[in-house]
Amino acid sequence: MNGLEEFPVWWAEEVARRNQGSTKEIRLKKISSEVARRLARGKPRGDWVQSYEFPALEFLTPETARALARFSGEIRFGSLRELDPDVAAAFEQHSNTLILKAVTELSAETAEALARRRSAIEHRSDIELPALDADAAAAFSRYRQQLAPAIAWPPDTDLAALETLSPEAARELARRPKELNLGGLKTLTPEAALGLFPHRNIKLWYRRLDWGSDRIESLSIDEAEDVGAHDFHRLSFNGLTSLDPEVAAALVWRESNTEFSFAGLTELSDETAVALSGVRFDESPEGLRKSLFLDGVRTLSPAALRALRHFEVLSLNGLATLSAETARALAQAGYYHERLSLDGLTSISTDVARILRSHAQTLSLNGVTRLDPDTAAALVDSRAGQWLSLEGLTSLSPEVARALADGGKITLELDGLTTLSPDAARALERLFNQASFNGLTSLSPEVAAALGATRLNSLSLDGLTDLDAKTAKALAGEYERSLSFGGLTSLSPEAAAALANRGLSLDGLTSLSPQTARALARGKYLSLNGLSELSLDAAKELALLEQTLSLNGLSDLPADVAGVLAEMRVYKLSLNGLKKISLEAAESLVKSRAKIVELEGLVNVSPEVLRTLNRHQRGRGSELELGLPDDVWQQMQRLPRIEDDVNR
Repeated sequence: MNGLEEFPVWWAEEVARRNQGSTKEIRLKKISSEVARRLARGKPRGDWVQSYEFPALEFLTPETARALARFSGEIRFGSLRELDPDVAAAFEQHSNTLILKAVTELSAETAEALARRRSAIEHRSDIELPALDADAAAAFSRYRQQLAPAIAWPPDTDLAALETLSPEAARELARRPKELNLGGLKTLTPEAALGLFPHRNIKLWYRRLDWGSDRIESLSIDEAEDVGAHDFHRLSFNGLTSLDPEVAAALVWRESNTEFSFAGLTELSDETAVALSGVRFDESPEGLRKSLFLDGVRTLSPAALRALRHFEVLSLNGLATLSAETARALAQAGYYHERLSLDGLTSISTDVARILRSHAQTLSLNGVTRLDPDTAAALVDSRAGQWLSLEGLTSLSPEVARALADGGKITLELDGLTTLSPDAARALERLFNQASFNGLTSLSPEVAAALGATRLNSLSLDGLTDLDAKTAKALAGEYERSLSFGGLTSLSPEAAAALANRGLSLDGLTSLSPQTARALARGKYLSLNGLSELSLDAAKELALLEQTLSLNGLSDLPADVAGVLAEMRVYKLSLNGLKKISLEAAESLVKSRAKIVELEGLVNVSPEVLRTLNRHQRGRGSELELGLPDDVWQQMQRLPRIEDDVNR
């Protein structure tokens, strides 16, 4: 009914009669109270969702609001930017969800009226999510009524649409006795956090917040207990220059808080180290905590290191020296670090190297600038899957290279090398797993041939800025391997052909000709994340690719290109750089022959595209798995089971 200025009363009765378990979209800018009364007569049926959506309505009188409030289904307003307290009060008796997508500011009186409602409220904007001032927050806090988040589940949470929160509003919300959902927060200032955290029932739903501040220079025990009572992925207090054991224990006691950073500390007592590990001196640990970053600490006693050995990931980049005694305290039997970072060491003894190697899967020694063959041999272990990072080395002798290669199936990072001699390259022939030489900007034919002759399954040379066909063929070697050339901005068809049947990462390419695309299609895995656009001809040439195609740099996807990509029989098609897609592109992608299509970057999704994606998810027999961001899944969950727009 887009051509009508007002909704006829007789048509309102017809809509209410027909609106049995469906959603009606009414695109009118104004509506009378009489029409609203007729619309309110519509009744839900069974489990079907019934709702009215007013995407264009910009003004609402209290009389019209009172009439609509009698409707027992969901009501959505897409353009209503201001909400008068009298209008809000008129919805007090409405018994279903009220969605206010465009309201960006609430007065205390309006907030209080909304808080008295009998049912849930959704408060979000597609353009600008609202902030909440202290007066409005106080009004919400005085009432036990809950506000729903920007999706239907879970039903007992609130304020998930807020992206920012002032300290004054935080303190008011902390007084609220009910569960409080702040899952939409993108930032949280220290002042707001310390005002909010006394509320012990906060849910950061769907977004585990990385929180902390360099501005906080001290924490009381009470404040630490308030912070530690909540779920975080990572807590950073890099402004602290001292840390008492009691404060440390209060911060780390919650099992779900897994990463802690205290980069401002330059020293750590034995008692605080034990407190950080989550155990007492006289107790055995119940489990490993995840990660601890103490990159400013310059010295640690053996007792402190014994306490810290419980962390799976431990970063101590401030240590400049490490004796065999302290190394043994850190690497006691029974504990194995997933990652141990000691980038502050500029040298390492053979004894220390041997001790550390047996107790860390990933060992980072990027500060070490010189290495002798015996120490190199001690650093590598015959166990598969180990990772050694030595990015501080700028040169590599054949003897040290041979000692490192004798470790067998390890991953070796030597990104600090700016040159590599043919003899040293040949000494690496026994390397079996992965290696990166991203500091090399050019390769001689002899070095390329030597690296190609290794049994590496992955070789990274992201520093190369040019690659001819002969060098490409030498690096491809006889063994199937993945190759990374992130520094290349262009690649000839001849060089691409020499890399056939290899997994390739070419994220530096800024353009792709059809001829080069045809040669690359003979490979396995192909990553082209540097491309901002893909021509139709190039897309057609990539059609024979079999494994994975990554195009995360594309910012736009024309419908014809989407249609070609959808016909590819790849295992995974990754398009995570797209923030929006057209309806035509979406319709092609949901019919893709790929097993997985990733669209994790979508933020601006039209209702039509949402419906297309939703129909795929609810369809039967499709083997395609869609990768979508959480907020798009949330919007899809809100879509009704029957959609019948009233636009005629």
